[in-house]
Amino acid sequence: MRTSILEAFEILQRHPLIGSAVDDDQRKLVISYPPTGYVALYHYDEAAGDTSDAVVLITTIRYQRESGFGD
Repeated sequence: MRTSILEAFEILQRHPLIGSAVDDDQRKLVISYPPTGYVALYHYDEAAGDTSDAVVLITTIRYQRESGFGD
């Protein structure tokens, strides 16, 4: 489990726009892990239009099946 989450965060670090937009300043990344997976909410701060200088702040990680997470 831990490896799947860390691998997803490494991908997120290289490709911060991979997650879907939830609202104006928050994005959602679905992390596959059978049987249900996880969902991470994060903020992406694009510095001067260059993704290499971007800052990604992961604010929440939950099981995908948890209620009230904006499925």
